[in-house]
Amino acid sequence: MDGIYEEIQENDQEAIDLIDFLGFNDHNLYKNRKRHLNRLRKNFDHASYNKEECIEYFRDHKEDLSFITAIEIELELDLSEFYE
Repeated sequence: MDGIYEEIQENDQEAIDLIDFLGFNDHNLYKNRKRHLNRLRKNFDHASYNKEECIEYFRDHKEDLSFITAIEIELELDLSEFYE
């Protein structure tokens, strides 16, 4: 399902438990994540940014890297330079 975290291997109970424990699929967190991604996508589309320009944006605006793995997947970017 779109925007929902699931285990990679079917019935991986440890992954299921971790996702539940971290609250990745909490309804409010999901809404916030979706809203953040939509805002980024809209701004990047409006600015006609290519992938490198999107990465440059994040270099200047690290505060917008919330939900970094979702950003990477949804916007098809490699943001590994921002991992701590």
